[in-house]
Amino acid sequence: PYRTIGLSVDVHNLFQKNNIHSGIAIYNDKTGDSRFGTFLLNVSGAYSISVSSDSNQFITVGIQTGFTQRSINYSALNFDKQYNGIAYDPNLTNGEEFINDGRTWINLNTGIAYTYFISSRNTITSGLSFSNLTAPKQTFFTNNDIKLDRRILLHGEAGIFISQKFDALPAFQFQLQGKYRELNIGGAARYFYTADLALYGGFYYRNKDAGYLRVGVDYDNIHTSVTYDFNTSSLRPASNSRGGIEVGIV
Repeated sequence: PYRTIGLSVDVHNLFQKNNIHSGIAIYNDKTGDSRFGTFLLNVSGAYSISVSSDSNQFITVGIQTGFTQRSINYSALNFDKQYNGIAYDPNLTNGEEFINDGRTWINLNTGIAYTYFISSRNTITSGLSFSNLTAPKQTFFTNNDIKLDRRILLHGEAGIFISQKFDALPAFQFQLQGKYRELNIGGAARYFYTADLALYGGFYYRNKDAGYLRVGVDYDNIHTSVTYDFNTSSLRPASNSRGGIEVGIV
């Protein structure tokens, strides 16, 4: 099975400065019989600039760097050459020549975001980021043309006051990497049960692939949400039309 662990921590006001931010992100993934692994460690820093006289509009510029390590365990794999005519024989050579079982590269990402606090319940946020700026080599073999493509991501979301009890929360995200494209679009409604307690419900769509439902609760400064996605694409036979559940706490 896939085994994935991710952890990220962000500090909004580093050194007690409202305009200096920092963070760290760790990601570890193991997949399949070969235990194909990806370990990533990134640190980031950002700086915010007020672009309005009443400090309700900000531009934030950030940079992130670190390293990624890929690894694989060839000894856990079986090959056709190890079939002796009757059965699989692990003592037979697999006939393969593996040059190495891993590669490490430096990560370099950057981005810019714009935030506009129109009022306490009317906000706009948009951003543009660029990842894998160095297009690092990622092959375990000698073909150095196999690189990690640069990725560009554009996103936007808003909070729109509808009434004393309701807000609308539209959002979109578009990213491209090499020949691949992905568009996520949708939104949610937020219902204020009390001044400190709000409930969410919404639907989002990933173009030509899947839809997903989201429900959540805000209590004071704590946000929790649960999402469930289900395939609408040709992946349905593999997923048996079942989706995945994700739980988030902010």
